[in-house]
Amino acid sequence: MMNWEEAIIFLRTKPEYESILYDSYLNDAPVENVERFRSSGEFIETLSIVRKNFPKAKLLLEIGSGTGIAAAAFALEGYTVIATDPDVGEHTGCAAITRLKEKYQLTQLEVLESKGESLPFPANSFDLIYVRQALHHADDLIKMLQEISRVLKPGGGLIAVREHV
Repeated sequence: MMNWEEAIIFLRTKPEYESILYDSYLNDAPVENVERFRSSGEFIETLSIVRKNFPKAKLLLEIGSGTGIAAAAFALEGYTVIATDPDVGEHTGCAAITRLKEKYQLTQLEVLESKGESLPFPANSFDLIYVRQALHHADDLIKMLQEISRVLKPGGGLIAVREHV
């Protein structure tokens, strides 16, 4: 069985999946993907919701950051971001996110290998927690939500988007 990284690498060799990978920001063009994501209706609306409902939010935790497009986009918008992912991969995981951090010289972006079910942060640490297409990857969704609740500051917010479960 393939892991997520291996699946993405494999699908990139198949021309019939090119448009799906492009539309999912999973093709092999990370900087272009960040720029397309930043100008997408999805991110513009998410940013609007964040600014309206959490105007004082500064410190954002992204759980399941994947390729890092959202972490980079939020950092480019001025947020301090900690991007977590349980994978260390070059295409989807901590190495991919770190490459974006370096490419954009994002000093306000930190990358950490971690699962959502065991977040290595003190209680009440974050103003905002962002989870994009990652809740369904949890081994234990209840535990993950408990961890999110634990590390979220009082009055902070959880934004979960593009979930199919």
